[in-house]
Amino acid sequence: MGSDQWCVVSSNAVGLWWIRAWTAARTSHNMVIHRIVHAGMRVMTIPVVVLVAAAVIAGYTDLRTRRIPNWLTGAVALFGLSHHFVKSGGHGLWISLGGVALGAGLILLPMLIPYAKGGIGGGDVKFIAAVGSIVGAAGVFVVFIVAAGVGAIQCLIALWRQAATGDRPVTVPYGVALSVGTLVVTVGSLLSR
Repeated sequence: MGSDQWCVVSSNAVGLWWIRAWTAARTSHNMVIHRIVHAGMRVMTIPVVVLVAAAVIAGYTDLRTRRIPNWLTGAVALFGLSHHFVKSGGHGLWISLGGVALGAGLILLPMLIPYAKGGIGGGDVKFIAAVGSIVGAAGVFVVFIVAAGVGAIQCLIALWRQAATGDRPVTVPYGVALSVGTLVVTVGSLLSR
């Protein structure tokens, strides 16, 4: 039995759909479609939906108002902590708390001076901590790295715009970079399964 035949599952409707989707993906040699179909059946869980919704809302509100609402960060953090606790007990809670601590620390420690001067808001810190409550320490580190790259691009664009127009300094909504980082980690985890 070849490795492509592992998906012989029960003959229920989901199993038949799975086999049809797998066959279609394999015969078309489109691995991206295969991975999305594969991930869609096994990984589209409530935490994924919460992360995508939170990233979209945080990015949009930070772009429009330069604020990330407390109700959003609080709800996401509460969901992440309770989800991990219910799923894995005390061990899951520690994983979630590690993500919260690392997420907040990664943003707050290197940016303590800009934070104190109002260059970065508390919503950014709370948002990455809330994301960390769901993705854990390893995931929040990847979110931070991706967000740093996106934030650097945002800053370059803002500096270019300022130099071109001669206007006063332009603010950069870092919540957008954090949202992109969150979406990259979420989609990346879906495609890698």
